[in-house]
Amino acid sequence: TVTAKKKYFVEVTADGTGQGKTLFAARLRDQFVECGVPVEMVRIESERIAAARCDGEIFIATETIADAHRLPGGIVGVLAPLFDAVTTLAATEAAGAIVVDWGGGLGAHRLEALVAGNIDGFLQSHGILGVCCVVTTAVPERVAEATRTLAAMREVTPTLERVLVLN
Repeated sequence: TVTAKKKYFVEVTADGTGQGKTLFAARLRDQFVECGVPVEMVRIESERIAAARCDGEIFIATETIADAHRLPGGIVGVLAPLFDAVTTLAATEAAGAIVVDWGGGLGAHRLEALVAGNIDGFLQSHGILGVCCVVTTAVPERVAEATRTLAAMREVTPTLERVLVLN
C-alpha cells in the first residue's frame, strides 16, 4: 500500500524494447503523486529520446553506460545522479519515491550497477522499500527473458521485492 509516510525506490526494467516500460514507469509516478508522495523520476535512455523527457527528470544517457569502464568511477560514476537521488531520499525525514525507467537492453549493466552501488543493502539499511518491476509481454521469448531477469534479481538484490508486469 502506498502511503505518504514511506520511502520508495521502484525500478522498471525489461531486457527488450517496446514492452511498455516507460508507460508503466510514468503511471507509477502519477500514482505516487496522487497519493501525495513526492517523486524523483530517473530515465536511463538513449540521447536520441532526451527531448521527450519531462522537466525536472533526471536523465542518464545509455551511450555513457557503454563507456563506463573508461570513465572515473566506472558504472557507479556514470549513474551518480541516480545514486545521489537515493542518498538524498535516505537523508531526508520526509517520505518520497524514486522511479527509475531503465532503457531496454541494459540488463547486464543494470545488474553490475546494483551490485557495485550496493543498492540492496543501502535501501534496507535506510528503511526504503525497494521494488523491481520487470515488464514483459505475452510473447514466449519475452516471458523467458523476464523469468531470467527475475532469477538474476533474486541473486543480486535478494531484499528487493520483485514484480512481473504483463503488458
